[in-house]
Amino acid sequence: MSKLALFISILFFSISILSANVLSPDNNQINIKKILEKYNLAIPKQVDDSKFFNDKAKPVYLKEFNNKFIILNFWANWCVECVNELKSLSNLQKEFDKLKITDVEIISVNDNSLDFEKVQNFYQNNKINNLKVYFDLSKNLMTEFKVNSPPTTIFIDKGGKVFAKFNNTYNWSEPLMINYILDIKDNNH
Repeated sequence: MSKLALFISILFFSISILSANVLSPDNNQINIKKILEKYNLAIPKQVDDSKFFNDKAKPVYLKEFNNKFIILNFWANWCVECVNELKSLSNLQKEFDKLKITDVEIISVNDNSLDFEKVQNFYQNNKINNLKVYFDLSKNLMTEFKVNSPPTTIFIDKGGKVFAKFNNTYNWSEPLMINYILDIKDNNH
């Protein structure tokens, strides 16, 4: 997509938000400002040594993704709502790849033990083709970010600060949501 087409998309999105100010994940009309007001953290949390694990059981730190807008998603195999959200995140990553957006990182972290084969099969069975497999051994990352249950999605700005937490299921690949993310990723929310 050319820069002009991207600009027009963002402009259309901004006009849509100003006039309608709605977003419709899972067929519900939701006010974006209310989402952010409800889930914005009063004091942004700085990401430092937040650790999780990749599919080879090697530690990964959120600070390794410095200068990227991070969409951190917590999910579980037993969570029915997580399946649709993971599919939408996978589609969002596919869209970012098409648009050659490289400064957004989608990190979906499974909440339980390191069982690469089980999670890989889960991804294949549910056609989740565009996300890497990550694990939160002992739920340390969930504890750090005060995640009570999946699905939960957290936004971390390019400066490494957590600024929003969504405790619900959303269709992240919906065009309005894509444009919203593209708009806030460079503006530090």
